[in-house]
Amino acid sequence: ARRRAREAARDLVAAIEANPAIRKLAVNPLLLSIIALVHRYRATLPKRRVDLYAECVDVLLGHWDEAKGLAGRLSPGEKRAVLQRLGHRPGGRPGP
Repeated sequence: ARRRAREAARDLVAAIEANPAIRKLAVNPLLLSIIALVHRYRATLPKRRVDLYAECVDVLLGHWDEAKGLAGRLSPGEKRAVLQRLGHRPGGRPGP
């Protein structure tokens, strides 16, 4: 298990170092943690930043509650739809 963890850590560091756009994001501890989650669940990192952001959202919506042992009532797709609707409202407030 430790050997696999070391290999995964080396792969993550190599993937971050190989991509200047992702390397710039990885200086932020919160983003680095999310990038590590993406790498853990996807085994690779996307090459483009926009694709990384999409993967971050997918991993967080799909695995966050699961990792905490919380049963979700909404699927990841349903969560995304709710967040998209909130994002399109002024001030992010729910409307009628």
